[in-house]
Parts: sequence; structure tokens; C-alpha cells
Amino acid sequence: MIQLTKQPTLKKHGQIFCGAVASRLLLLLLGFIMLKITNNSRSLAAIFSTASDTPHYLYLAENWYATTGDKANLLVFYPLYPLLIKIVHFFVRNYTFAGLLISYICFGVASCYLYDLLRLDYDKPRSIDGLIAFWLFPFGFFYMAVFTESLFVMLTVMALYYTRKHNWLAVGITGLLAAATRTQGILVLVPAVIEIIYAARERFLQKEKWFSPSMLYILLIPVGYLSYLILNKIYGGSFTKFLEYQSAAPWYNSAQWIGNNITQQVGMAKDHFYLSLIIYWPEILLFFVAAGIIFYGIKHRANSLYLAYLGVYTATSYLHGWLISGPRYFMACAAVYLIFAEIKNESARRFILFMLALWLMLFNYLWFSGQAIM
Repeated sequence: MIQLTKQPTLKKHGQIFCGAVASRLLLLLLGFIMLKITNNSRSLAAIFSTASDTPHYLYLAENWYATTGDKANLLVFYPLYPLLIKIVHFFVRNYTFAGLLISYICFGVASCYLYDLLRLDYDKPRSIDGLIAFWLFPFGFFYMAVFTESLFVMLTVMALYYTRKHNWLAVGITGLLAAATRTQGILVLVPAVIEIIYAARERFLQKEKWFSPSMLYILLIPVGYLSYLILNKIYGGSFTKFLEYQSAAPWYNSAQWIGNNITQQVGMAKDHFYLSLIIYWPEILLFFVAAGIIFYGIKHRANSLYLAYLGVYTATSYLHGWLISGPRYFMACAAVYLIFAEIKNESARRFILFMLALWLMLFNYLWFSGQAIM
């Protein structure tokens, strides 16, 4: 791989940030136009305040966790995103707008860091295509809504970038925050440990001091997950109370072996034709896409940090017993776009980007029109 030392300038970062935000605003505009063309009466206010898990995040931002009652099961949601909404609400005085503002800003920052990561290994055209693939992922409309995706991907991309730069304190802090955002957040510990092993080995071979105390900062990452467990103890009476809530209605989401989950999804796809097209088959397909990306990356000697991260991320995501958000989990894995840039054939990259754009248009409309896309 190419090792590039020249990093993007502040001006370039500004352009990327504005481009990222503009891409989400364009999706918003296209969704609105499609609703008008099809005479769909759904309002944008209703879409952005009632979609899927959005009401849960807004409730937590306004009321925080409950110890009893119907809302006690919201303990399954991690605290960082609703906490940020609560903080931003203090300034904008609207919970939905606060959530949207966080999502847009985090998506822009994530785009800047992702491009920086790409430029560590690839030339400008391949880096730009990797960034565009991130913008065009078919379920990317979640980045412009009140969901954790933008925050999560920003923190994990930052953690990966600082891992490559050996800034272990920054890795620890961003990893801690990622682990307080979503279950998969703690997984940035895997590439961090691998990079530390590589760095220590290199120093040892050069007969330098192989251990640096700063490496221990990565131990901050599990603290984010520990904080969530403590939250469970405080509000649920048990460190693992969330497991009880996840396995019950309305989530029915207990961990199962990956093969069992895939088999379950195939069965659901056979029983529900329409839902299979927008939920079940995409989830099944993306599992094999992830496997294909890993094998492609191994063959073309992609960075082992990204391969390991994609591997553990995919395995963790597909352990979910009721996998109705598989595409959302998959799209938030930065390694997908980093390995995509390994494709040297420009025509192949552009064809994939074209297909991604078509699918994004389709799913964007379906989501705006109120279809069951989770």
C-alpha cells in the first residue's frame, strides 16, 4: 500500500464537511420531493420524530431512564447519544432539532476523519471514492435522522485514525465514548491492541524500548462499556438488566449463534415476501458481502487492523437474535469503506458507486414513505 505523509488541509476538511452535510440535505430534499410526487401526506416533522427508535432517544433525552413502568425497558439504549441531545437542547430548545444537529455535525466530522484515514494508504482518487462510498451507502439516510449512527461512526473512525497515529490517549477517549454509544463501540479495542503489538514488535526489533506507558490509555475503552453496566445496576438493579429487556417484547433480541440467526432470517424472508425485500434479504446479503470484503482484503493485503475490525464487528452484529437492523449496523463499520478503496480498477469502483446510489435512492424513498426499514 502507498504510505502518504501529506495530510489534508483545514480547507480540504471544510470542503469535506460541507459536502457531507450537503449530501444529507440532498437526501432530505429528494425524500420530500418523492413524497409530494406520490401524494404521500407524511410530514417531515412526523418522520424525524417518530421513525423507529427515534422516540426512544427523544424520551431518554427529555426524561432519562426510568426504574419502573413501561419505559423501564429503554435501558437497552446506551446513554451517550440521548445525553448529548439533552445538552444541545439547552441551547436550541427542541429535542428533535438537537438530535438532528448532532447527527449532521457528527456525520461531517466522521467524513473528515475517514478521508484522513484513507489518505494514509491511498492516492487521492481512491480516497475520494472511499469517502463517496460512505456517503452513498443505501441506508445512509439514518445519518440524517435522530439515530446514533452518525455519532457512533464518528467516534469509531476517530479511534481508528488515532490508532494509526499511535495517539493512545485519543484512542482511549474516543473508544470510551464509542463504547458508551453502542455495543459494537468497544470493538475498537481490537485494532488498537493489534497496532500496539505491531508497534512493540517493531521497537523490539530495532532494540528500542518496546513498551510505553501511554499504551495503557487504550484500557479506557472498556470503561465506556462499564459505565453502561453501572447504569444498568443503578436503574435496573442488575449490571446485566439490559439482557432481560432485550430478550422480551418488543425487541425479542437475545444473542444466538450466527448460523441460527441467518437461518431465522431466511425463514422470515420466505414467509413475508415484501418485508423480505426491504429487511430480511438485505440483512442476509450484507453478511456475505462482509465475508466477501474480508476475503478480498486478505487477498489484496489490506491493512490487517481493518480486516480484524470488520471481522469482529460483523460477528458481533450478527449475533443479534432478532436482526432487524443489520444494514444499519453494517453501514456504520468504517472498515468497509477503507477496504473498498483497495479496489484498484477505477471502472469497478465507479460501477459499485453507481449501484450504491441507485439503492440509496430507492431505500431513501421507502424510508420517507414510512416503510418498515429499521
